[in-house]
Amino acid sequence: MKEKILQYSKEVFYREGFYKITMDELASGMKISKKTIYKYFPSKESIINELIEETLQRVNIAHDEILQRDINSLEKLVAVGKFIINDILSINNKMLNDLKQHTPHLWIKIDKFRKERLLKNFSIILDQGKNEGFIKEIPNQIITTVFISGARAVINPDFILNNNLSIGEAGKSALMFLISGMLTKKGQEVFNKITMDF
Repeated sequence: MKEKILQYSKEVFYREGFYKITMDELASGMKISKKTIYKYFPSKESIINELIEETLQRVNIAHDEILQRDINSLEKLVAVGKFIINDILSINNKMLNDLKQHTPHLWIKIDKFRKERLLKNFSIILDQGKNEGFIKEIPNQIITTVFISGARAVINPDFILNNNLSIGEAGKSALMFLISGMLTKKGQEVFNKITMDF
């Protein structure tokens, strides 16, 4: 039952945001009593907490699997980018906005995870890319900081809502732009072939 509640809540929250959704509405949508929900989750925020934890664990597992593949650095960058974009495509702008406005501690947790994970992954991928001759000899800290700043600025409820963009469109455009800026001529040629079906 706990998994059913989480799955249903995820579908509703990712589609409509969570702030205006009541526990009564969740119970009614699942055709269960509110008491049943409270048996597993003492509050709506506890559901959101668990959903965020599950998402961060899923991202960790996926990134580790991609990093272990026997593929070039640009294929790894694209694979990580596709995973992130596909994952966030299921999240409505309202959900992001609700997280930032109504649960800022969770938004900070997501931002911290994004920064720490990006630092770890990028160092590995950038070193591989430099060895392959695909990535310019720019210090990893500069490239990573530019990526983190770009991700924070673009995958941000305020930016997305104020510019009338979808999360997927914003993420894909930012990723393509940021990757292209760090590539050697050889890397750009390889990247162009990889991203044709992006």
